[in-house]
This record gives sequence, structure tokens and C-alpha cells, in this order.
Amino acid sequence: MYLRVTGVTSSARGVRMSPAGEAWAVLLGPLVHTPLIPLDRCALAVVFFVACLLQGCDASYDSGGSSSHWSRSSAGGGEWSDAGSSWNADGGAAPSDPPSTDAGKPASDDAGPVGTPPPPSAALTAQQCGVCHQAIYQQWQSSMHSHALTSPAVIVQTNADLTGPFASAPGPDPQKFCVNCHGPTEAALVTSAAMPPPASTHWKDGITCTTCHQFDGTPEKGSGAFEGAYQGSGFQQGFVQANNEMLGAMDSPVGNSAHSSNSTGQDFNPNPNQLCANCHEVWIDYDHDGIVEKGLDLALQTTWDEYKEYKTLGGDQSCVSCHMPVVPGLTRAADSAQIPGQQYAQAPPRQIHDHSFPGVDFALDDAAQGTATLAARTAMLQSAATFFIDRRSVGGSSDGIGFDVFLANTGTGHDLPSGFAFARQMWVEITVTTGGGAQPVFTSGVLQDPTDDLCDGQILLDFENAMNKWIQGCRFVDDELVTLQQQLVSLAGFQADGSDPFDPAGLTKAFAIGEETWLQYLHGGVVARQRTFDGTQLVNLKPFEQEEFHYDVPTNVSGGLHIQARLLFRQLPPYFVRALAAGQAKADMPQLAPLIANLPTIVMATDQIDL
Repeated sequence: MYLRVTGVTSSARGVRMSPAGEAWAVLLGPLVHTPLIPLDRCALAVVFFVACLLQGCDASYDSGGSSSHWSRSSAGGGEWSDAGSSWNADGGAAPSDPPSTDAGKPASDDAGPVGTPPPPSAALTAQQCGVCHQAIYQQWQSSMHSHALTSPAVIVQTNADLTGPFASAPGPDPQKFCVNCHGPTEAALVTSAAMPPPASTHWKDGITCTTCHQFDGTPEKGSGAFEGAYQGSGFQQGFVQANNEMLGAMDSPVGNSAHSSNSTGQDFNPNPNQLCANCHEVWIDYDHDGIVEKGLDLALQTTWDEYKEYKTLGGDQSCVSCHMPVVPGLTRAADSAQIPGQQYAQAPPRQIHDHSFPGVDFALDDAAQGTATLAARTAMLQSAATFFIDRRSVGGSSDGIGFDVFLANTGTGHDLPSGFAFARQMWVEITVTTGGGAQPVFTSGVLQDPTDDLCDGQILLDFENAMNKWIQGCRFVDDELVTLQQQLVSLAGFQADGSDPFDPAGLTKAFAIGEETWLQYLHGGVVARQRTFDGTQLVNLKPFEQEEFHYDVPTNVSGGLHIQARLLFRQLPPYFVRALAAGQAKADMPQLAPLIANLPTIVMATDQIDL
């Protein structure tokens, strides 16, 4: 048996009542918030009848098998219903109650007006949500969302952009281009785009519970980076204004002492995948035509457009199915909430999705987080591609042997690699040894040390390339290197590209005018690398796209050869991190440079043949 009074929340005791009854809240709060009170049904009804006569409230209790409900406004009048019977204080029968989602809130109610995010408070931190949602909170703690504002690479690059390319950019838009997505609730409280925000913003939460579960606006690709209607209607203007209301795609939410719940209408987009579009499309639409035109607009990440192309081509997965899979065996969203007390009744079994949002990144400065997510990251990468040595292509060449390596994007819902593709290293490693396997006669993409760089001729042969001086571990140019890491350039041009009618982002393609950089220039862009060996444009693979890359191995070895091919991945290029670290203030902690040693190389696929 438990008690509940609903109306306006008293955060001190979790009791809801009208403002006129605050004095009575002080007196009755300890009583009604006690989860287990040995009162019989009659005594319980008397307590609430008197309380409501005095203060005006919406009170209910549940004895396990039946329930009673009393409501009375502070201006007078009210109604009582008890297991099918009802009485109205103003005379006559009480009208039937509308379907209820939580705390007496009709199912048809909308979450109300939207605007800037509610100010962060101790009651709205992820840790506070974790009191009841412990499993989900622990999952979120290991996510990159929880590290969105604490990642040292993000902090260093954002501040370098603000003192460099974005120094003269108007504010708040697009000057707060980075912080708005990495911590929208925190960003709404500050005028500066610098990181980290002040401690009062609870900035360490980053992308937190309220970012998704209090957003009631219209998801629009790329709008998350902007405070106002600079691009779209403005992600920052789409949050519910009631601090204690949470939205979610969950039927029949159960009442609780922490917040009200709403899962109807627009209150949590009917297609939760669309929420990802707000921030996983990072671009500035300079001509405001709603179309990503690479080289004309600043397009740093086009994952949402890539996903739409995947769906157009018949893909059957979604953002949620891949990056928020159902957690086996977990059937309570509020798995640590006390019943009764914190949660008023047992909820039906739920499908709980993984809030660790597995992807390819991990926090360089958090070893525990890296370890906790390694298996999920590895599994995701190893399911992303089809990769093998094409046996039909093996044959003689003028000075040795030749063969092709087949690579196809068969396991992702976007390009491969995706996201900030200029900071994703996915490459082919080739090792050819004599039959005994002891002596390599040819290598490409092989790292002698884990912190070495790929010996890309496009960087090493361009002595004016600003990245050249940050390359380490290269004694020669790897002419035949195949790396699908894209380039971030300081100035990009554009040209028509009608090669792919399914690609909504393919009206133009960017080409480099400026040099490769580690900063995000307002008129820069992301462009493909060029293979030194044969001039192949090494673009990231679109969904279901396949390519073959040819290798010529000069050898006069008689006897058998062993060829091993591996597809490898590293979330950040060491030279890119070194360039960022060079501009980091010595007082900033943690320092980036030592964290390069924490970058793992993950084997995505392996194949081998003997000749």
C-alpha cells in the first residue's frame, strides 16, 4: 500500500500539490512520502480526504488490488472515485477520467511550449537520474556522449578553432558551432563558446539524459550546432520548459516521485532515429537551401545523409538498432527504483536499449572507459566490411606478382568510415613473405610502432603540407598505401558531381584548394586522398559500395610466397593529435601528447593466401 499526492512537485519530498498548499506540504510531506505506512484503507482515505479539503490537490492511493482517487481545486469543488463508484463535491456524478500516462496527466496532453533547455541543476544531472535508472546510467557513463565535453581532444580543438579560424565569426551562431552539440544544456547558459564551460553548468555531463528526453522540437539535420534559427528552426529552442517532465517512447509510463512522463504525440519523436540528425550532420549551410553542397557549404560530417542513402538502397537497420541495441535480460527502465516509493507501481516488462551508444571512439584519457567499450567497438568494426584477397586477380607482372584486394561496405548504415572521416584511419596492411614466413619481401601499411604514422605520400611528398612535420616513424614513402582517411583542408572548392543519383549529399564534391589542417576553417572541407601508386581517389565507401585495389609486388624470389592482408582501424591519426597538442597550453590537463600511446589499432578483417 502506498500514498501519492499530485499537483505541483515539491522537490524536497517528492510530493505534488498546489502552490496554496505549500504549508500543508511541510506538515504532510513526511507522511505521504513514506513508502510503507501501516494504514488500513479507511484511515488512508480519511487522511487524503482531509488533506485535499485543506490544500487543494489531486491525491490517490493504491492498496494493491484497488485504487481510490480524490481531486479538489483550492477554489472549491472536487470529486472522489473509488473502485468504480464516484462522487462529485459540486453535486452529480463525476465524469470518467481520461486515459492517464503518469501522475494524472491525460494521454492526449502535449508536453507544452518549447524553448531553451531548462537550466542544469542537481536534480537534472545524469547522476541523479541514475538513482532510479542505475543500469542505464552506468551504460551512459561508458559512452562518448558522457565524454562529449571532457574529451581533451575536443577541448583543445574547440579552443584552437576559437582563437584561429572562428575568431572573427559572429556569435552565438556559428561561433558556438562545437559546444552547442557537445553540451546543449550547458551551452544554453553561457555566451562563450570556449571549453570547458563554467562548473555551474554541470558541464561534465555533456550529452546527457535531458538532451534527448527533454527535446520536443522537430529534428532537423545539422540544427544541433546552432542556438537560434541560423539553420533550421534551432535545436536549442526545442526543449520542454517543465524541468520535471521527461519524454520517451514507452507505453503506459508508471508514476514516480522524480518526474512526470509523456510518450504521446510529438513528445519524443515517433522515429527516435531522427533525433540523431540534429548533431550527426555537422555542416554550415551558407546559402540556406537545406542541401549539403560539399565545398560550397562547410560539410564536416554527413552521417545522417549517408544513413538516408542507406535506407533508400534498401538497408534494414537503423541508428537505434546498431548503436542502441536491446539489452538482453534487462526489463526495467528504472531498475533501481524502490517500489513503492520512488516508483508507484510495477511497470510492465520493457525493452531496454543500450545507452552506452557503442561506436568507434573511446575517451583517450579514461582507460576504464576504453576497456569497458573495447569488445563492443571491436565487434562493430569487424562486422562493418567484407574484405579479402581476390584470388582471381593473382598473376605475374613485369617485375613480380600482382593481386587485388576487395573491400565492400556491407555492414554499416552509412559511409565507411563515417563521422569525422578526416580523423578516422581505416587502411589496408599488406605483408608478403617468402614461403618460410621469416623475411618480408614487400609491405604496405605496416606500423613498426603503435604510435607511428602511415607513410602517406600525399603528406610526405608535399613539403609545404603543414602536417608534414608531425609525421613520425616513416623512413620511406609507402607508394601503394590504401587509406580511406579523408583530408581536412583549410579551403575547399567544389564541382558538380552527378555520379550517384542516390546520394542526397552528392550534388557537389569538394576538392582541395588550401592545405591539409587540423583546424576547422569556415570555408574548408573534407576531401579524398590520392594514392601515390596509381592516382586512385581514396574516397570513403558509400553503403553497399565495393572497390578493388591493385598491388604490384616486385620480387625475384623463387619458390612460394605468403600474402597476408589485414583491414585495420585507428580512431585518430597520431600526427593529427600531435598537431593539436602543439597548441595546447601547458597548464591544460590532461596533456594530449602522452595520450597518443593510448590509441589502439583494431583488426577489422584478415585474409591470407599462399602462392
